[in-house]
Amino acid sequence: LFCAAIYCTKLKTNVYDQVTNFWQTPDQIAAGVAPAYSGLRNYAPTNEVYSLNEVSTDEVIVPIRGGDWNDNGMWEKIWKHTWGPDHPFVSNVWDYIYSGIARVNSILETVNKVDPKPSDFASIQAELKTIRAFYYYLALDLFGNVPIVENNNVDCSQLGNKPRTEVFSYVEKEIKDNLPALTTEVNPKTYGRATRWFAQAILAKLYLNALVYTGTPRWAECIAVCDAILNSNKYALEANFFNNFLIANEGSKENIFIIPFDRNAGLNLFSIQPATLHYQSNSTFGLDGGGWNGFCSIAEYYNLFNPNDVRRKMFLVGQQYVDQIMDAAHIQYDADVNLPLIFDPVITSFSNPAPESRMSGARCAKWEFNKQGGGFMSNDFAVFRLADIILMKAEVQFRSGDITAALT
Repeated sequence: LFCAAIYCTKLKTNVYDQVTNFWQTPDQIAAGVAPAYSGLRNYAPTNEVYSLNEVSTDEVIVPIRGGDWNDNGMWEKIWKHTWGPDHPFVSNVWDYIYSGIARVNSILETVNKVDPKPSDFASIQAELKTIRAFYYYLALDLFGNVPIVENNNVDCSQLGNKPRTEVFSYVEKEIKDNLPALTTEVNPKTYGRATRWFAQAILAKLYLNALVYTGTPRWAECIAVCDAILNSNKYALEANFFNNFLIANEGSKENIFIIPFDRNAGLNLFSIQPATLHYQSNSTFGLDGGGWNGFCSIAEYYNLFNPNDVRRKMFLVGQQYVDQIMDAAHIQYDADVNLPLIFDPVITSFSNPAPESRMSGARCAKWEFNKQGGGFMSNDFAVFRLADIILMKAEVQFRSGDITAALT
């Protein structure tokens, strides 16, 4: 009792639920906004956002090879457009988008309570709201009519879907309202961060597809925001197309907005390399792990690229060789079925039990292969590149009937 009395008189309580001196230094600010970006890594191949956008087109197919990649038919349903609202990709992408929005809302609520406000408070708010607008753009694009939530304290029973046109207007207004406060700098400090050019790129996508989203074309506005990026002279096309997809591609002059990946820093979840390569492709390229033999492209898509087009090298086709030594002594085999390991772009059916189906489909060799990492890649993933902006402007010119300008 004596001891208890002494301790009671000297009791000191530390309060941990109030922010008093954070958000003041550049390092603190970077740490504070970081969670808004960390969740974006699920955007890259081969995660669900990528799969909904790409496996549902002729660009990517994930066929069933014997018993592999059956997965209760989920890949086949995406490819054949027979998925329903209960498809795991649909629910997972919804969770991805709205958990990202909730995370930004939480950070905004925190920084709004900071007193005194950091000197660059306006730019912090603009950066966060632009990231949130990007999430809402994905929701608009993939789902159409969705809830708009700016406060995590709202009762879910009070929420309801907004019409797609209203979501469009919300995204447009959020970006335009925050454009002036976003940085125009392009340097290592702004790499992977929301800049004015990233915001303009979102608007370009928004206006490019406005006819679908709202029923009204916005061609002139699309060209205007594309020109804002092009005329900034902040970016340039790489002389070598594949420089954009190197492991160390942070030096690409085309990058407008990227999602950083680095297996050494724990920034994982980019895994197109193992997803596309054959089980024994590690012997071909000297990798520390084999592939999963899934993602590939059909011949009809592969053949759209002219044989003289350098981009055709994005695809891995033909006979494979151990250590890439192309002679008879190094011809590679699929050891499990004792057939030459030849990637054939022709896919005759989505599900094929034949042994040769293990080699069907052109494989993705767009990103430089990582020899170490067990399938986790360190290539940064570009959400927007300058080439995309140029092609968007050209598409709008074509759709507007200005063929000469588009070809130029």
